[in-house]
Amino acid sequence: MFIRDRRRHQRFRCTGQAEVLLATDTPRIAARVVNVSKCGCLIELRKAQNLDQDATVELTFTVNRLFFRVRVLAKAIRSDTMVGFQFDTLSERVRGQLEELIEELSDNWLMSHLSAPTVRL
Repeated sequence: MFIRDRRRHQRFRCTGQAEVLLATDTPRIAARVVNVSKCGCLIELRKAQNLDQDATVELTFTVNRLFFRVRVLAKAIRSDTMVGFQFDTLSERVRGQLEELIEELSDNWLMSHLSAPTVRL
């Protein structure tokens, strides 16, 4: 679903599994993807963490059968389990996959809203 707000890029609700790696010598933290855009995503961590603003972490996630492994910056720390991440540097391959995912999510959103029955009063 499309979420309207003041961000530069549209965000789309989605579901997917994710893992966050804070440092190379720590275990990965299980998480889920809440929404995604061209420049970032909102992640819900399964275990509370104390992340610093602008902390760089490795994020792996899968949405709609597409797998991503990216470096991200913690930007919007809403709580100790809900964090908005900004994609740091994306390779051309990953950027293309992300654009494919956004297009698919956008098409799904449009189809669900166009096919909804019209209620007449």
